[in-house]
Amino acid sequence: MPTITYTAIDRGRLKSGHTASTSYKIELDFESFPEQQIRKGEFAETLDGTQEVWLDALQYQYQIQTEYLPNTGSNSREDMQEFFSSVAAGETFQVDFTGTIASPGTAGRRGAARSAADE
Repeated sequence: MPTITYTAIDRGRLKSGHTASTSYKIELDFESFPEQQIRKGEFAETLDGTQEVWLDALQYQYQIQTEYLPNTGSNSREDMQEFFSSVAAGETFQVDFTGTIASPGTAGRRGAARSAADE
C-alpha cells in the first residue's frame, strides 16, 4: 500500500497528539495515480526542419485518488488535512508507491506540493 512521508507543520491543522517538526507517515490505498511529465525549456525548429530543445527542467505531476477515508483514526481525513496543510507552502514530502510502512519499497518520488494557482 503506498505511503506518504512528510514533516508536520503547525498551520492550525495538526492532528490531535501530533507534534510540529515531526516526521509522519500515512498509508493509503490509491485508486489511481496517473503521472504527467511537464517539460520546461525552449523548443525551436530550424528552417531545414531540425528540432532543437533547451531543457531546463522536468517535473512530474500526479493526481492521486484514494479510497474512502474515515474522518478520524489511523490514515484518516485528519491525517490528510494535516499533510496538505504541512506542505501547502511547497515543503517537500515523499511518496513510496510500491511499499508499506512496515516494508518500504525501493522506488519513491520526492515532491513539493503545488496548487493550480502556481501554474
